[in-house]
Amino acid sequence: MISHKQSYQSIACLLVLCSVFFTTTPKAAYPEKPITLVIPFTPGGANDSLGRIIAQTLSTELKQSVIVENRPGAGTTIGSEFVANAKPDGYTLLLVSAAHVISSSIYTKLRYDPVKSFTPIAQLTNSAYVLVTSKDSSIKSVQDLLKLAAKEPNKITYASSGIGSAPHLAGALLAFKGNVDLVHVPYKGGGPALLDVMRGDTDVYFASQSGALPFIQSDKLRALGISTNTRSAALPNTPTIKEAGVAGFELSGWYGVVAPSQTPQSVVQVLSEIIKKILSREDVQSMLAKHGEQAFTTKPEIFGQFLILEQKKYQEIIQIAKVDKE
Repeated sequence: MISHKQSYQSIACLLVLCSVFFTTTPKAAYPEKPITLVIPFTPGGANDSLGRIIAQTLSTELKQSVIVENRPGAGTTIGSEFVANAKPDGYTLLLVSAAHVISSSIYTKLRYDPVKSFTPIAQLTNSAYVLVTSKDSSIKSVQDLLKLAAKEPNKITYASSGIGSAPHLAGALLAFKGNVDLVHVPYKGGGPALLDVMRGDTDVYFASQSGALPFIQSDKLRALGISTNTRSAALPNTPTIKEAGVAGFELSGWYGVVAPSQTPQSVVQVLSEIIKKILSREDVQSMLAKHGEQAFTTKPEIFGQFLILEQKKYQEIIQIAKVDKE
C-alpha cells in the first residue's frame, strides 16, 4: 500500500517534471509569421523600388513573407508614426532615409521622436547626390556656377523636390559654403524638377544618381559635382563639390531599417545579421547600383549613432536654409 507520504512525494516529483518541461520548451524561432516593411513613400519611385528589393531578399533569407506597405505623406512622418506606435516584436519595420531625421526639425508637432522612438536595425546604403544642369547651359563647372551667382546675385536658380527635402537643403548648403545667393525653386517631386532643369527653366538641381544617371549618360544633363567626400563609381570623372573648391561641403543620401523602440535585441540581431548577409551578395549589390546606391551596412549601435549625427547635421542646415517650421 502506498503511504500518504509516498503519494505526496510522487505528486511533487510530477510537478517538478511538468515545471521543467514547460520552462524548457523552446519558443518559436523568429520570424514565425509575415513581417511588414512600411515604406513611407508612394509606390513606383526609387525609394519604393529599393525597399522592395530589400523586402524580397529578406523574405528569401528568412523563409517568411515580407509584405511591403506604402504609407506616404507629410515628409515620411505618416509612415514613421505608424511604425513608432506598432508592437515592438520585430514584425513591423520601417524603411528610413535622410527625410526621417529632417522631419524632426520641420514638423514641430510630431507625436514621436525620429531617434528615440525607434530601434536601429541596419544601414542599407550610402550614396551621393549629383549636381546637374542642362547640357545646353553655360554653366560648365561648380566654379562657373559660383562665379555667375556672385556676379548676378539672386538670379541663379536651383530646383528641389520640395521645401525641406534633401535637394533643397543641399542647395542651401552650397549657397552658404560658396558664399553666394541662389534662388530656391521647389517642385512637387524629383521628376518635375529634373525635367525643368533639362529644359533649362531652372539652372541646377541636386538629383539622386538613380534619377539623373540615364539623362547624364544620354547627354541630356551635365554633371557638375558630387555631394559626398569621395567620387562616385558611376561618375568617376565628376569631381566632388569639395574638390571643386567648396570647402566643408559634404552631404550623402542613405537608407536604413528601423523597428519600434523596445524591440528585443534577439530580433535585432537576427535581422541585422541577415541584412549584412544580403548586402554582401553580388546580385543585390548590382540591383542597388542600378539605383545609384552602394550597399553599406553597420552594426545596429553604429547606425543609431549615425542617426543622431545626421539629425544634428540637418538641424544646422535647416537653420541655414531658413525653412519655415510646421
